[in-house]
Amino acid sequence: DPWRLRSDLWMRERDGTEHALTVGARLFAPDARVRDGAIIAVQNVAGTTRLVRVSDAGTVTPLTTASLDTTWSAPRWSHDGTRIAATRWVRGGTMSIVILDSLGGGARALASARATVDAPAWTPDDRAILFTVNATGTAALWRADVATGALQGGAAASTSMDAPELLADGRVLAVETRGTGERLVMARAVDTRAQSAIPGFPELEPTVPVAPAAGAVQRYRPLRQLIPRYWLPAIETTDENELRYGALVAGSDIVGRHAYVASLTHEPTRGENSGSLVYRYAGFGLPLLDFAVRQEWDHTPLEDSTHTRVGSLMRRRRFVGGALTLVRARMRQTALVSGSAELELRDFSTDPAPLIAKLGSPLFLRTLKYPTFALQVGWGNARTPIMALGPEDGISVSGSARWRWRTDDAANTRSATYLGSLSLYKSLPLPGRTHHVVALHGAVGVADDKTNTELQAGGVSGTSVELAPGLLVGDVRRTFFVRGFVPGAQRGIRARGASVEYRAPVSVPSWGKGFWPLFAQRTSITFFGDAGQAWCPVGSPKGTIGCPTGATPREWMTSVGAEATVDAAVLSYDLPYRLRLGYARAMQGRTYVDHVAGAVYFSLGATF
Repeated sequence: DPWRLRSDLWMRERDGTEHALTVGARLFAPDARVRDGAIIAVQNVAGTTRLVRVSDAGTVTPLTTASLDTTWSAPRWSHDGTRIAATRWVRGGTMSIVILDSLGGGARALASARATVDAPAWTPDDRAILFTVNATGTAALWRADVATGALQGGAAASTSMDAPELLADGRVLAVETRGTGERLVMARAVDTRAQSAIPGFPELEPTVPVAPAAGAVQRYRPLRQLIPRYWLPAIETTDENELRYGALVAGSDIVGRHAYVASLTHEPTRGENSGSLVYRYAGFGLPLLDFAVRQEWDHTPLEDSTHTRVGSLMRRRRFVGGALTLVRARMRQTALVSGSAELELRDFSTDPAPLIAKLGSPLFLRTLKYPTFALQVGWGNARTPIMALGPEDGISVSGSARWRWRTDDAANTRSATYLGSLSLYKSLPLPGRTHHVVALHGAVGVADDKTNTELQAGGVSGTSVELAPGLLVGDVRRTFFVRGFVPGAQRGIRARGASVEYRAPVSVPSWGKGFWPLFAQRTSITFFGDAGQAWCPVGSPKGTIGCPTGATPREWMTSVGAEATVDAAVLSYDLPYRLRLGYARAMQGRTYVDHVAGAVYFSLGATF
């Protein structure tokens, strides 16, 4: 689920079949003995880890005692199957490479330091153990003689070497970490100079005991952690091109039970305040509880019979609502169900104020109330390998329903909108640093003629990024996107769309330059074809929001094109972006575009 990760051992037979060996055992880092397949692994227990044996029937037998002062990792059988090498970390920060017998007894530390000492690997003759030591920021390869404990290694290196494996011909296979990423390398052997000890910082001896915590145990109190620790300035533009000024704050507690984001802006010309507060409570585990309030303004110019502007109609919209979300996360699939309720309050004013009495409708003199209920469901089993261009080998399906009405005239204003989408992904084992992928997407939407919104077809689908408060770059996620057409090129209460993409890897440059705020990880190219349409069916009444002119023709808009994509970290190194530069040419429905020769666009994120 969203808060706990459980891992188990699975077995893959020679015929390709798979089955679970354990259930709920919380096992990881398994190693199987060559001669008989006996398994050792690390088990997560309350507050710590221990080494265990796992039988063919899935029975788990502890090899070491569980202690809050000691954790274990990286167990490895010797080639003759009589001994085990593992990493032990004890309270005080000392890590050691430890040798145990096959039953977990006779523990003997070969090498220790107050540094990262890890990844033991037996030499082919079982006379020595290779391991890594990171005491300076880069991991170096070391070697310890099992019989005498003699150490070799420690040569300074500009890159880190991890997960070593000594091959029969004396070469060392390892993972090298550089400033531009990781790669698998054949490393040179360890430094042959003898060492008396592994350097650590601070020195290993004398070990300073860690004082246990004292005092009464108290209940968890998150309130002090939720006090805002920072604020960001917010500058926004209204629909009248006036500037709003304000600030944004956010906070969460350390265990993630509470989280909030709040913003407030002020437009000085009219004295209008806009803002929002979004809060999530996760103390139940599941469901997640969300609560939100917000206020916003929009303006409509008022004209007299000679089309001379005489003032403005201001509409204030206030929203209050909540949602419950259930997430079922598993290793190979995820399901989601979310239900929400919201109440919108609308009231109106004019500038100058006396104009509101001349608008001719009593609705402008009242506060209108619009309840809204929504339901969302989703399920997917597509997988995304770490270097993949996106989801692979699976499907993703989602659906939503929305019901809304005005309380003083429910019979004539009740509306419903239904949306559904399906995406399919299939990887292809073609040459390249990552898989080629064929991706298909389809979506349908239906709304009734009383809806207060409309379905739109056209535009680019992607993700928007807020570079600064109020400064957005990119596109929003669109259901019925057709690249090469402007957003909302077609509008109505019926819509459908489809897209096919062929995604091919180009390179993995892993390029960065010093402290430049750009790191390019991989590049790819996508060829696509899009189709979509939105319309009002025969019988749609004129004047409705979704169909202001009544019925409209049902015409396809189609386009083809290509995108060059760079996956990069920009400004913030820990937040990757997908940068897309594309060209799309309209093939059908050209009456809806001004650029028959095609359009060049830039966007962020994945299309679907």
